[in-house]
Amino acid sequence: MLWSQLAAGPSLALVREAVNPYDACAVRVDWRGFKLGHIPRADNAAASQLPDRGEKLEASIYELKACFNPWDRIKMEVRWRG
Repeated sequence: MLWSQLAAGPSLALVREAVNPYDACAVRVDWRGFKLGHIPRADNAAASQLPDRGEKLEASIYELKACFNPWDRIKMEVRWRG
């Protein structure tokens, strides 16, 4: 279903969730209106601060892996577009 439609290359939407009750630096990752998850907490500090300052971020999938752990299935690249 959704997993079978994903491929390397497509753009992902990064949505800042400043009011997320679990993580004040949360950045949600969406693809075509579907929530894929969040940027991991250990990696989201810069990704949350830049949009808060009006900076633009872009993201895309660079690798997909079929694995049991959902956190290891999608590898993405985030780029700052100042």
